[in-house]
Amino acid sequence: MSESLYSTLETTAKSFVKSCNPTQPGGNTVDSALILSHTIPTFVMDYGHSHFVSTFPPLQKALSGPEWQQHMLGMTSNLRTWDIQITDLVVDEGRKKAVVRGDFHMFVKGYEDAVVNEIILMLRMEGSGGKVEGCTEFIDAVAGQELGRRMATVGK
Repeated sequence: MSESLYSTLETTAKSFVKSCNPTQPGGNTVDSALILSHTIPTFVMDYGHSHFVSTFPPLQKALSGPEWQQHMLGMTSNLRTWDIQITDLVVDEGRKKAVVRGDFHMFVKGYEDAVVNEIILMLRMEGSGGKVEGCTEFIDAVAGQELGRRMATVGK
């Protein structure tokens, strides 16, 4: 294993996660092209924990990159802004994977305080480590329920 592969995997993971933030801090614009520039064309996003996902149909289907972006745009349309802060990162050079732990601060329109969803992203990288080929996102089910409750009030 080489220091350069480790650095590549770490940089790819950080760049991918940071690209999911709004284009301007405090804003509400997703740059789908930037996000997808960190992925391969056959990128797939899926979700865990298995039991939680089995009870929540919107997360049961693995999504292609464009499908995931549509999912993200639908969600962020209910947000004033959001911010994902990386709190930990582990790189596995041999398996070309990275695990990112982060706090996803989501400010729903009409609410002053954020719902903080602690997420775990298991990123699978392609051969060189420079692009993400897949991601499994684990979310905080209770935060997700609160987010859904708040989003249901947007526009009412």
